Amino acid sequence: MKSISHKKGFVAYLRVSTQRQGTQGTSPSEQRRLIERFAETRNLFIQSWRTEMHTAADRDRPVFHEVMEDLKRGHSAGLIVHKIDRSARNLSDWARLSELIDSGVAVHFVQDDLDLQSRSGRLTADIQAILAADYIRNLREETCKGLRGRLAQGLYPFSAPLGYLDCGTGKVKRLDPERAAYVRKLFEMYVSGGYTLKTLAGRAAKDGFRNRQGRVLLVATLSRMLNNRFYTGVTRLRHTGEEFAGNHEPLVSEALFEDVRKLLRARRGRHKRRASTFRFTAALSCSRCGRSLVGECQKGHIYYRCHGSSCRLCVREEVLALLLSMDAESSNPAGGLEEKVAQCDTAVHRKGRSTTPYSRLSTVKVAQVATGGHSNDSIRTPEEVAEEAWVIGKERLQKAREEQERLIRDREQKRRAEKPEPASPPAYHPNSIQAILGQLDPDSAADSTVAP
Repeated sequence: MKSISHKKGFVAYLRVSTQRQGTQGTSPSEQRRLIERFAETRNLFIQSWRTEMHTAADRDRPVFHEVMEDLKRGHSAGLIVHKIDRSARNLSDWARLSELIDSGVAVHFVQDDLDLQSRSGRLTADIQAILAADYIRNLREETCKGLRGRLAQGLYPFSAPLGYLDCGTGKVKRLDPERAAYVRKLFEMYVSGGYTLKTLAGRAAKDGFRNRQGRVLLVATLSRMLNNRFYTGVTRLRHTGEEFAGNHEPLVSEALFEDVRKLLRARRGRHKRRASTFRFTAALSCSRCGRSLVGECQKGHIYYRCHGSSCRLCVREEVLALLLSMDAESSNPAGGLEEKVAQCDTAVHRKGRSTTPYSRLSTVKVAQVATGGHSNDSIRTPEEVAEEAWVIGKERLQKAREEQERLIRDREQKRRAEKPEPASPPAYHPNSIQAILGQLDPDSAADSTVAP
């Protein structure tokens, strides 16, 4: 029986930025034809084809990242791409590709046909990658310049908001005869004070109001509508705050819009944070990722966890209490952290196994409690927090120790009750051989010989 050899082949990566490019010039079919001819000329075996419709200026390209991971793990012999700008138009992705080339992965660009193992070939490829990245920067600047020009002319170069209709490129948005009146009614109903965003969305669904896709309004969509100044005849850029007067017909008055905005802000300020039962809520953060540690109760213990995808820090409240108490007593709170961690580890280590990675406790830091959003009663000094934490931790440890001792005593008493102790043997003097022989039968005692 002949053995089948599994020879690694090359991955062919095809990319276009838009749907229109999919049928013109550098379409996937044209890229595929050129790559097939290149592979046939070089006698290269293509084991898979990967196609992606995404701009190379964006770093979030799932197909490209999958190809990079496969090459890094050695699943393929190399990569074939039509041109350098088909693979990357940002320097971050080009750096990843360069690392693979340095590690020995074969990368071929059909149109450029560069020897990437030579110094001159790599230099040429790097220059072309920089030019591709600069092309995207220039394109971005020109696009923003064109958008600002349209806005200055009173045109809205984006999709029309709900209540308006698109009339074509370079034309003014016009009112939607089916939805414009009800959009104005939404503003009026909300400013009356009888509706919240949730109840207003429910009322719109009950009245049969739908968006252009035939779906009901979500609360988030309704909130964006009521905050969109476009309905007053003005276009406002959210990132810069610039405002441009539009040529479209206003749907609501400026006074009505401002009343709605004031009511939205007032109701948003009424939502207060619910009081938490955990002592260190909003006082701890992870020094690695900056996220706040969230308290939760598991199996009778309180843990503070970092929910970052790369961190997953977990610390028990008793450890934090002991650490804070040590910092409060020490003249140099920042020094000797590793020794303090080791002491805390010994103090709260449970029998069997420890569920807390105490070695990572050094990544926890106590955050300063800001005065904004907190009442004066909730603000405490570090000394007060440390003292209270020490009392709480000491009580918890004492209770745990007492409970453990009680369980041991109960278990010992139960064992003794189920299995009575054997009777103790008679107490003889260790040197009294005659006393031992006296307990035997006379016949057996006569036959017995004792070694001197």
